[in-house]
Amino acid sequence: IREIPSLVYSQRIDALIFVLLTDKVERFFEELIEKLHIPVIIVPASGYNALSAALEIMGEHKRYVVPLTMAYGENEEYLKKDLSVKIISVETLLSLRRTRIGLIGFPAPWLISYISEPSLISKKLGITLLQISLGEFIREIANVTDINQIKEIIESIKKLGKFDVEPKKTTLEMTAKIFIAMKKILERYQVDAIAIRDVEFPEMLHNTVYLPLALLNKQGIATVAEGDIYAILGMIILYKLSNQMPIIGKISKIITSENKLVISYEYAPPQLLKNRVVVSSQFFGGGLSLKGEIKEEGLVTAIRIGGKQCDKITIIQGIIKPSEQYDPTLPPLQFSVKVNGNVKKLFEYGIGGNLTFSFGDFVPHIEDLAKMLNVKIIRI
Repeated sequence: IREIPSLVYSQRIDALIFVLLTDKVERFFEELIEKLHIPVIIVPASGYNALSAALEIMGEHKRYVVPLTMAYGENEEYLKKDLSVKIISVETLLSLRRTRIGLIGFPAPWLISYISEPSLISKKLGITLLQISLGEFIREIANVTDINQIKEIIESIKKLGKFDVEPKKTTLEMTAKIFIAMKKILERYQVDAIAIRDVEFPEMLHNTVYLPLALLNKQGIATVAEGDIYAILGMIILYKLSNQMPIIGKISKIITSENKLVISYEYAPPQLLKNRVVVSSQFFGGGLSLKGEIKEEGLVTAIRIGGKQCDKITIIQGIIKPSEQYDPTLPPLQFSVKVNGNVKKLFEYGIGGNLTFSFGDFVPHIEDLAKMLNVKIIRI
């Protein structure tokens, strides 16, 4: 057993499942994991007070550098189920450590629920965050001159859905150029996801980033506007858990009598929408957005990472449905979520910025991931 640390490093082991057979090994186990830097799953065997030892170790887990979790079940069936959740959570954590995010510009000035120091994300999650200047991106847009490439992207835009109003040729061309420039940034920096500050785009380019971001979603690339780092983190986590591109959205209305949220945003992954319409932006001085109806109703898990130290995560679960009444004062994509909880808690805890939604039940995985990262969990 004393050879485990050297074996981990020599064999490049990513994580350990450690079966405790008895008690009175707590101190030894603590000394062991202090020499490791990889996630550890404790599995207490039945009998010999192994569970007692595991619980004592878990009671001190916040002191340890390594991500630590425990799988337990009163019988083989329950143990397999819980161990499966823990393994997926650890795999997600390891996947995060291999993720590269491109932050183009800085977060939008109105975002106050924002990490105090972006480097904390790398320290907390192991994610690589690359700061890319907005000026470099604008220059990249100006360098897009291939007419055939621009025409190809315009045809892709036309296939997304009908137009509410026929856009100007210059609007379509600029939208295509923004998308092409984003692809070049992705390739140059080898990033897996993009968060972009877009507040200056309407004035500088008479356009917005929403439709290009939707096109990237269609290709399996996580994106978010406003330079919202926490939203892109939530998107990446749910994407890795669900293997399906999540939806971003803001809480626009809370209907307490029905325990329901109305969510809106400027775009969504096209593959998750039906009756799609490419709409001319009414709010931001130009550009195109995407609206439509969510293809299916069903259970969704929504999360929002927050805190100045990247130290809390809000979890909401409910049934997603198309919005019953379209509100022209909100962004074009609108849907509702009937929450399996108490929406009034939002008035107590608040929530900063954009939520990320994904179909399925991922609450156990997210709670386990949060515990491994010593992140406070808020359930709505």
